[in-house]
Amino acid sequence: MFIYQKTPQYYETDQMGIIHHSNHVRWFEEARLAYMDALGIGAIIRDTDSGVVCPVLNVQVSYRKMIRLHDKIQIKVYLMQYNGFRYTFYYEICNAETDEICCDGTTALCFMTPENKPVRMKKVFPQLHQVLCDTLENERLPENRTKML
Repeated sequence: MFIYQKTPQYYETDQMGIIHHSNHVRWFEEARLAYMDALGIGAIIRDTDSGVVCPVLNVQVSYRKMIRLHDKIQIKVYLMQYNGFRYTFYYEICNAETDEICCDGTTALCFMTPENKPVRMKKVFPQLHQVLCDTLENERLPENRTKML
């Protein structure tokens, strides 16, 4: 698990001072990229010359509690699945003071060439592949979250 700290910004709110629902998916991405950086593999993912792109295949979001402008939040990120090509993350956006889950969800991505051909990471980026395998092996999802796969 990786924890990403976030302070909501005014521009992310609606007229009621509540964070607009569209921002939650953006926060998933911020947290996921920070997690990849912490694993030491973010640079490969961001490098436009690496020969690999990571399109999002699926996003699932469940909104549970409102997040307001002055709330401090943390986003817990877990690697749920990795098969050498496709990978899925689970996220919990929590109020940092109460630890209540305000939103949770998943994103599924894959590794492809810029020409939209699958990339088998074990062959092309063996170090990145090993980091993801090791992370998945050591990851402990919250109870009842494995049903989201």
